[in-house]
Amino acid sequence: MKGTMKIKMKGIAEWIWIILSVVLGLMLLVFGSIFILRQSEVSQKQLILEQFSDLGTKMNDICLKGGIGRTAYISVAIPENTRAIYVANESDEAPPDKVSEDITKGRSYIGNYLCLQFFDENIPRCGIVSCDMKFTYIGTPSFKSTLQTLLSRLSGNPPVNKFYLQINKTDYKLIQTIAVPIVGDTLPIITTTSTQTAASTTSASTATSTTTTMII
Repeated sequence: MKGTMKIKMKGIAEWIWIILSVVLGLMLLVFGSIFILRQSEVSQKQLILEQFSDLGTKMNDICLKGGIGRTAYISVAIPENTRAIYVANESDEAPPDKVSEDITKGRSYIGNYLCLQFFDENIPRCGIVSCDMKFTYIGTPSFKSTLQTLLSRLSGNPPVNKFYLQINKTDYKLIQTIAVPIVGDTLPIITTTSTQTAASTTSASTATSTTTTMII
């Protein structure tokens, strides 16, 4: 009788260890996945912050050093954790409530602060630019599953929204930036039609000379 009880207890103990091992394995898998996701988010934030800094530097460079008509081109890859890059008139001014629609429709706004806001942050990160900027909203569009993000998922990469920007100094204290979505690996051609699509129909001032800079 006692031998039978010992065998039963041993069997129960073995099952308990098996269950505990499975639970522990699942916990390690969950916490490991969360850690990897958080590290990926931190990495994505760092990358977009570096691009945002480069964009601000380029804006100031064209404003202060460029003559009327100077033009630069830059591409920006925005991860899905970024709500928008936009311009404002105050250092703590949030983007419009429906900024995703503004991004989808290529609308623009005029301000002298270049700002970035993440979805998980209430206060935007802004830096002043010495010129006024007419800037097309860029970021995560209202339809998150765009062709760009679908291609990124199919290729096994984190979803991103890519934009090609034309930065043009159209007046002594005015920079006009037109943004066009990038689909695939081919850079779009920004033309007068692109300007109208981006809701930037203001005609550029006549320039005596034009300098073009390519930054990708």
